[in-house]
Amino acid sequence: IANASGCTAAHGGSLPSTPYCTDDRGFGPPWEQSLFEDNAEFAFGFLNAHETVNGELVDAVSQLKDAGVDALLDDRKDRAGVKFKDADLIGYPIRITVGPKTVEEDVLELKVRRTGETVTVSVGEAAGKTVEMLTAL
Repeated sequence: IANASGCTAAHGGSLPSTPYCTDDRGFGPPWEQSLFEDNAEFAFGFLNAHETVNGELVDAVSQLKDAGVDALLDDRKDRAGVKFKDADLIGYPIRITVGPKTVEEDVLELKVRRTGETVTVSVGEAAGKTVEMLTAL
């Protein structure tokens, strides 16, 4: 359960309005702004999610390079919007987007810069579909 930051959140935040339950061992959900050790559990979840998304990106770039595509992984710590803007300014013809939702569904999003066309493909089909879309440009 993620809580808003600030002193109030650290001392209870929206506790009265947030449903709280426990499992059969008596453990409840970890709170982001907890004053207790369960904050590490919350952060560990974010770390695992980041590693999963990053792994998908590395695999996609590797597949593209194997298919002969000049691919770049933008792993800067900037927000997605900054990266998208830069990719458009540089003029990359196709942008491949991977995020928590696409990883969960085992897909990637391909977007053609020139037309704005967006296609969702499985991870296994991404390299072939990208080559197909590049050839059509």
